[in-house]
Amino acid sequence: MKIRYLSIRNFRGIRELEWDITQPFVCLIGQGDSTKSTILDAIHLCLSPSWSLTFSDADFFNCDITNLIEIITTVGELPDSMITQDKFGNYLRGWSVDKGLVDEPEDDTESVLSIALTIDKALEPNWVVKNDREPEGIFISANDRKKIGMTALGMYVDQQLSWGKNSPLSQLTENDDDISTVLANANRRAREAVASATLNELSRGAEVASEVAKTFGVKPHTQYIVGLDAKLSVTGQTTLTLHDGQVPARMAGLGSRRLLTLAIQHQSVPEGGIMLIDEIETGLEPHRLRHLIRKLRPTDDAKYQVFLTTHSNIAVEELIADELNFVHNVDGRIDIRPASQELQALVRKTSEAFLATKIIACEGATEVGFVRGMDQYWQSEEGGKSIPFACLGVVPITSTKGGGTDMPKNASLLQGLGYRVAFLGDSDVSLDPSEEDLAKSGVKVFVWKDAKSIEERICLDLPFEGLDNFIAGAVECVAEKEKTEDSVYDAIGSGLGMNSGDFQGEVQYLINKGYSEDTIRNAVGKKAKEKGWYKRISYGELLARIVIQYIKDIADTDVAKQLSALKEWANE
Repeated sequence: MKIRYLSIRNFRGIRELEWDITQPFVCLIGQGDSTKSTILDAIHLCLSPSWSLTFSDADFFNCDITNLIEIITTVGELPDSMITQDKFGNYLRGWSVDKGLVDEPEDDTESVLSIALTIDKALEPNWVVKNDREPEGIFISANDRKKIGMTALGMYVDQQLSWGKNSPLSQLTENDDDISTVLANANRRAREAVASATLNELSRGAEVASEVAKTFGVKPHTQYIVGLDAKLSVTGQTTLTLHDGQVPARMAGLGSRRLLTLAIQHQSVPEGGIMLIDEIETGLEPHRLRHLIRKLRPTDDAKYQVFLTTHSNIAVEELIADELNFVHNVDGRIDIRPASQELQALVRKTSEAFLATKIIACEGATEVGFVRGMDQYWQSEEGGKSIPFACLGVVPITSTKGGGTDMPKNASLLQGLGYRVAFLGDSDVSLDPSEEDLAKSGVKVFVWKDAKSIEERICLDLPFEGLDNFIAGAVECVAEKEKTEDSVYDAIGSGLGMNSGDFQGEVQYLINKGYSEDTIRNAVGKKAKEKGWYKRISYGELLARIVIQYIKDIADTDVAKQLSALKEWANE
């Protein structure tokens, strides 16, 4: 079974949401309070096999109980038992990637059912299957909802490691009719009941759990067996739970418990189901997280579907770009936008940016380092009142290719996903898209005036004595590449028509030789760009420290004005 369309009205932080879902593996990301977890909760409640769910006024948008909560989940790839004429066949609708949801099945659409959960001010839930032809719908029971095979993993998993009504472990048990009887006997006879023959089928479930857990990266210290656990029960009665030897499985670490639960859930819906996983990274080391994502990703012919949320750049990095869906919340109106495959390289290299609020798309590594250096300076100035970019959700990124020609396009794509994006780059080459087109798309553009690179612009705007520090910084950079200071001096000298060895690094010498300040500034900046002296992030941070020494003296220059505007944009 797979969800094809989701509609939500007036549920918690969601005023309204309409979402076509085309992927079998869906990851929701977005800034805090964008309602990612709420979306999973809505699906969970709508498809829950439980009939005894409780609600409160806080479940209504803005606690306004005058507006009905309505969650409609449209599901495809349904079992035949649900779409016969004597079941829900008269309520079938159609869905396709091209057409979306249509009210009657057509030859080129998939047959789907829309399951609606409504809650009114009486706080009583009502589940029906409906369509536009039959808006009142027909009741769908908890047993019928159970056939959809929805499982959810949140922060609390201990209850899912026990045998009980609708628990994943019960789904692994071939015949769960005896579970209630066994539990009653277990409370009467305690440990004697565990050793009785009536637990054979439950023991087989424990064996299956052991087998599938290993594929998810969880290995028991001894073996998983059926055991009694009085502590897990809120009534004080003994409960049958999964044990690792004599130790309840709930005593394992959070990451291991979550992996074990996921393994059991995954195995419990072999005919296809819907898995919901909130904050998939919780309790997991990076290598276990990567393995889990690979393990859960459905194959092309898989019948199940996975929804997850994450705040982990490791998880984002492991995902395929078109599995990412960006959630934006504007006064309760939720917009979900899928990523373009064109962003795959950025997802791999700059995954943390996709968890940001604002992105500075930098033309190259120099700009990234320069922005980082300025951010550190701004934090320390004005008595520390400047808010760090990290707290503002602002992340600078650059091209994965080492150059910067693709960053304007990336900036435009990221803006289209709903991020607030700025582009910072040189003005000595044409941008594609153009500066004007970027601005029209909403990207804030920061480029240096007079068609200059960052190195050239800084050399033109620094006080003349600052060029000595600029050159000294370049010498420091090339030293890390095992080059001598003469490589810097000779490059500058050659740009001025001098012989090798004539220039020894002091700009006053050039003045004494009759070169004008403008000629010297242009020569130094041009060679810095040409030779790539500052073309690393760490070198860009060094460049920022050089500029910071003179920042109060160059307030009227283009460098200072652009930096001030960038800071203002980041703080908006």
